[in-house]
Amino acid sequence: MKPKRDAKGTETKPLPKATQKRVQIVDEVLVIEEMKQKTDELIEKERGRLVDQMKDLIQELERLRRENDKLRRQQEQNMGVTAETVDLMRKRLDHARATNNFLIKDIEDRKNQLTRLETQSFEMTIKVESVTKKLLELQKENERRKMEVDQLTKDKSRTEKLMEENRKLRKFLASNHIDPRTGKPITDKYREERFAAGRKRVTIKSTPKEKSLVESKKRMAIGSSKSMDDIRKLEEYYDRMSAPIVDDERKISYGQYSNILKKRRSMQSKKSVK
Repeated sequence: MKPKRDAKGTETKPLPKATQKRVQIVDEVLVIEEMKQKTDELIEKERGRLVDQMKDLIQELERLRRENDKLRRQQEQNMGVTAETVDLMRKRLDHARATNNFLIKDIEDRKNQLTRLETQSFEMTIKVESVTKKLLELQKENERRKMEVDQLTKDKSRTEKLMEENRKLRKFLASNHIDPRTGKPITDKYREERFAAGRKRVTIKSTPKEKSLVESKKRMAIGSSKSMDDIRKLEEYYDRMSAPIVDDERKISYGQYSNILKKRRSMQSKKSVK
């Protein structure tokens, strides 16, 4: 490490570290003071400039105030109102303008709401018309079904009456031994004619007890003085009486009877409509 020399060329010894720090601090302080002095000078210059600007602004404000007073006096002379009145009117006008804007916005909102309500009302009207139409149809259907029920009730009562009359008539015919198919009285000759006309004769097997009872009745009816011819006739008579007669050709079933009643009711209903 080379030794340091001053401006004259003499060799200088290095300072101690503490002294070097002090020297460094002193140098920094001097630099700071120099910068502070420059800053103060700049601030002073700026302050002077601002003071001059403030003076100019004050003068400008004074000039504007004088012009404003002059204009106000001219306005009062020309319009007959003061500046306070003009300011008040301006404030009222601004308030009225803001209120008008609010009302316009409220009217637009109400228009939109009214449009929505009209749409909903139209939809509800269509729905109500549809429901009313369905109700009318259901009412007509109900009336039609009610008429059908009434007609069925009448038909039922009429059928019951006819069945009761038929039952009484059959009972009367049976009690008087009259054939319900032909209206003729049931006699031995009539039975023989029916057998001769091709009626089916159904024989029923009798039990031994029934056979013995029949034989005993025959013996009691015949007696001891009857001839063989009389015995044969009596046997044929008892055979006819004990054998039931089945008439498949002229027998009317319940289904055919109900069809006849239906046709009769339809003819009666057509006559009532006419």
